[in-house]
Amino acid sequence: MNEVISMKTAIRERIRKERGALDTRWVRQASRSVHEHATALSEYACAHAVGAYFAMPGEVQTAELLERCWRDGKEVCVPAFEPDFDAYIFTGAHASSVLREGMLGIPEPETHSLVEANAMTVVFVPGVAFDAHGGRVGHGAGHYDALLRDWASAFKIGLAFDFQIVDRVPTTPGDIAMDAVVTNSKIMLVEKQKT
Repeated sequence: MNEVISMKTAIRERIRKERGALDTRWVRQASRSVHEHATALSEYACAHAVGAYFAMPGEVQTAELLERCWRDGKEVCVPAFEPDFDAYIFTGAHASSVLREGMLGIPEPETHSLVEANAMTVVFVPGVAFDAHGGRVGHGAGHYDALLRDWASAFKIGLAFDFQIVDRVPTTPGDIAMDAVVTNSKIMLVEKQKT
């Protein structure tokens, strides 16, 4: 377990250094390419409601993706910290939603409405790094893995830039795998092992 933690820490440090050197115009353009690939998936086309996120600097930016989802008539749900549960939940977000700064400095809707179980069939997921097997390295707090555990049946799409793809992400049993990883140059569908 300690070896896995050390390996993930090394990946985070390397990718964060690369992200810190990115040009904002490049990020905007590359993010658009990610959006084009992500919304070309049949799972997105069929989805009535999607999970998404408000991006932090250096991540695939999602403002235009959220606008696309609303234009396409999708219900959009985003993570928000719910003090009553002392955890993150998915809450509805609309183009007109009033936003506030959340617990980790990430924007979230000012008012929360708990999303019905199984409402979302697609979830766009941020991450520090991904691999072609669906492995994901988050920021290290485990919030997204905990959030996604309640949405096991949703098709999970990791959004990343090409340089965030690594050969293999070290994983632990609590890590949630992606069903696809989309970058600015490709779509990687993950083959699930039959049990």
